[in-house]
Amino acid sequence: RAGLDFELHVWGPNLEGGLEQVAEHRLEDRAFLRGRYAPEELWNVYSEIDVALMATTVCEPLGRIPLEAGAAGATTIAPAIGGLTETIREGVDGLLYEFRDAKDLERKMRRVLEEPGLVHRLMDNLRPVPDTRDRVEAVEQFYFQVLGIRSESPAAVTNLKTSISLRCSTMFPKGKTG
Repeated sequence: RAGLDFELHVWGPNLEGGLEQVAEHRLEDRAFLRGRYAPEELWNVYSEIDVALMATTVCEPLGRIPLEAGAAGATTIAPAIGGLTETIREGVDGLLYEFRDAKDLERKMRRVLEEPGLVHRLMDNLRPVPDTRDRVEAVEQFYFQVLGIRSESPAAVTNLKTSISLRCSTMFPKGKTG
């Protein structure tokens, strides 16, 4: 805290007892417990931040926070676990800390506060928000390659898509999800 200029805004559930900790560390002028936000407030929340901090204690197969923060132009500090290691490029567009290691998380937070220009460099390197249509096309191309179908062959692609659609509809009749 000494000499570091920052504000910490904490959103989410289970903030009981947090005010006492804020007071104990004399952070009333810098740490703000905001509680839950309504889903329609999501982008307003992200628009207020420079760095999203993901302090999860469970393994995240993907973790939407870095994706949402990046879409709003903010970088993320997150644990190096699960899909987060594929979403965040350490030191390029975000920072990763050792899972459940409070000291390493503290080091990453200090680095953001003490290293001039780091946050802006990380923000400048954020990947563009992926377009779902591009992702679907990439997955299709991969499966076509696996099946040995050239995507330039419209008839083969149409037959494959029809076959897949028919197969799915026989597996899951209308109104049933399996």
